[in-house]
Amino acid sequence: MSSSIFILDFMKQLTFVSNLIKLFDIGRHKTRVAAVSFSTNATVEFHLDEYYDQKDVRDHVETIRYTGGVTNTDDALNLVKNSVLTSEHGVRSNVLHVVIVITDGRSQNSPDTRTKAKALKDSGIFMFAIGVGPYVDDQELEDIASAPSENFMFTIADYDALLSIKNTLALRVCKAGRPGSQRQIDAE
Repeated sequence: MSSSIFILDFMKQLTFVSNLIKLFDIGRHKTRVAAVSFSTNATVEFHLDEYYDQKDVRDHVETIRYTGGVTNTDDALNLVKNSVLTSEHGVRSNVLHVVIVITDGRSQNSPDTRTKAKALKDSGIFMFAIGVGPYVDDQELEDIASAPSENFMFTIADYDALLSIKNTLALRVCKAGRPGSQRQIDAE
C-alpha cells in the first residue's frame, strides 16, 4: 500500500483492504495475510504468522499509520521478497502466494521496481497491480502484474472506485493458481 497520498484517500485504501479481507477465510491453515506499507520507506506492518483471525487482521490493517513521502515501490517489493515471504515468517510452500500492490504514482526507481517484481513472479508468486488515479505509469503496472497483465492489473480513477473492484479482485486471486486459469481468469 502506497502512502504518497492524502490522508483521506489513505483511509479509503485501508477500508478497501479491510473489506477485501472479509472475503477470505482467514486462519492458521487457511488464508494468511501480511501487510507492507510504503512511501519513502517500506515497512512490514505485520507478517503472515502474526494473526490468524479475520478480526485481528482487519483490526491491525485499520491501525496502519499514514506516512507521506515518495513512492518507493521497489523497496516495498524487496521487503516482501526478503522479509515477508520467508519460511521464518509463516510462508508455506504448498499454497498459492499472492502479492497485491496498490499505488497512485510512479515508482522513484522504475527499473528496480521492474527487476524486483520479476524476481517475485519468477519465484512463483502471482502479482496483482492496482493503479489509482491519473499519475500511475501503465507500463510500470504491467511490469508489476503477472501475465497476462489484463488479468492481474486494475486501473481506476480514484480511491472511491476501489470498492468497485473488490469482488473481481477476490475472485481473480482465488482463480490465480488453478491450472489453465490464466486464460479464463477474467471471464467472471
